[in-house]
Amino acid sequence: MLGNSSVKICHFTTVHLRYDARIFLKQCQTLAQHNFDVHLVVADGKGNEIYNGVKIHDIGKMPSRLSRILFSPIMMIGLLLTLKCAIYHFHDPELLIVGLVLKFFTKSKVVYDSHECNKDYFQHKDYIPPLLRPLSSKLISCIEHFIGKHLSWIIVTTEQHYQALKTINKKVSIIYNYPILSEWVSADDKQHKEISRSFCYIGNINEERGIKQLIKAIAEIDCTLHLAGYYDPISFRDELIKLPGWNKVNEYGYVNREQAAMIVSKSLFGVVLFLPYPIHYTSLSTKVFEYMAGGIACLVPDFPIWKEIVETNDCGLSINPTDVSMISQTIDYMLNNPELVLEMGHRGKELVRTKYNWDTQIPELLDVYNTLSIDS
Repeated sequence: MLGNSSVKICHFTTVHLRYDARIFLKQCQTLAQHNFDVHLVVADGKGNEIYNGVKIHDIGKMPSRLSRILFSPIMMIGLLLTLKCAIYHFHDPELLIVGLVLKFFTKSKVVYDSHECNKDYFQHKDYIPPLLRPLSSKLISCIEHFIGKHLSWIIVTTEQHYQALKTINKKVSIIYNYPILSEWVSADDKQHKEISRSFCYIGNINEERGIKQLIKAIAEIDCTLHLAGYYDPISFRDELIKLPGWNKVNEYGYVNREQAAMIVSKSLFGVVLFLPYPIHYTSLSTKVFEYMAGGIACLVPDFPIWKEIVETNDCGLSINPTDVSMISQTIDYMLNNPELVLEMGHRGKELVRTKYNWDTQIPELLDVYNTLSIDS
C-alpha cells in the first residue's frame, strides 16, 4: 500500500528528540518509504537536515521548560504555515492549541498522536506542584476533549486510551508502540547469557521508574545491573549513588539503539518496575517489548495490563514494584535459574516476532494517511 508522493505531510514536536523512536524511526521513516513527502519539525537547536528521506526543520531550543511551553508553539505555527502541508501530525499535548489553529485556519488535515493518557500523566509530574496536579490533570483533560473533537484524527497507543477518547472523536486509531525487529538482531546471541549474572534497565532514570527500590534490592545479591539512560533530574544520580547496592551497578549514561541492543545481548533479563502511579496502570512500556525482541525475559510490575502479557505468555515475571524484599528474592531466583529464564526469553522473542512488532502496525498507519489523503 503506497502513499502519494504529491501528498506533503508534517510531523511536529517540541518535546521529543529528532530521532525519536516512535515519531522518526517508526512513523516518519515508514511514511517516507511509502512515498509520502515527509517533513519533521523539532525544537532541539541542532539545525535543519535531510535524513533517510525525511526533511527535518529545527525551530531552535528554548532555555527552559516554561519558555518552551510559552514560546515554542508560536514559533512552530509560523514555520508550519510556511510549509503548507496537506496533513499535520503532532505529538505533544502542549501543541493542542497549535493543532486547533491549523485546523481552523488552513484546509489541512490535523492528527493528534497522544502517546499516553495525559489526564493520568499530569497527576504525578515532579515539575508541577503537588497541590496543582489535580487541577492540571482536569485542565488538560478538558482541553484535550474540547480540541480533540475538532481534529481530523486521533492516534493512541493503548486500548484503555482508545476507550477514553473514542467518545469525543469517531476517528480514533490505536497504533501500538511496538519495536522494530531489525534493531534487535544483534541482541540475538545467547551464548554468554547462560552464565551471566547480570540484568539490565534501559530508559529514563527517575523516581517514578522504581530505580531506588531496584538498587536497594540488589545490595546483597551477587549480580551486575546494567543501568542505561538519562537521569531525570540530573541530581537524582546523587541520591542513587548513596544507596546500598550501587556498587553492583554498571553505569552507561544515554545509549543509542545499537548500544541498547548490546546491553540486552549480555543480560539475562530486563527490568521495568514502574511505581503504581495512575499513568502506569494503563500504559505499555515499549522497553519491555524491546527486551522481548532482544530475546530476554522481563521483570515487570504486577499491574493487570502487564501480567496479561508477561505471565499469560510465560515470558517473564511480575512483582509488586514497591516491595524491596520481594524484588530482591525474585531477582535472586531468576539469576539462580538461568535455563528457566532463557526459555522465557525465547518465548518472548517469538511473541514479538509474530505479534508485538512495528510491522504489524504499519497497515493501520498507512490506512489513516491514505484515508486522509483521499479526503484532502
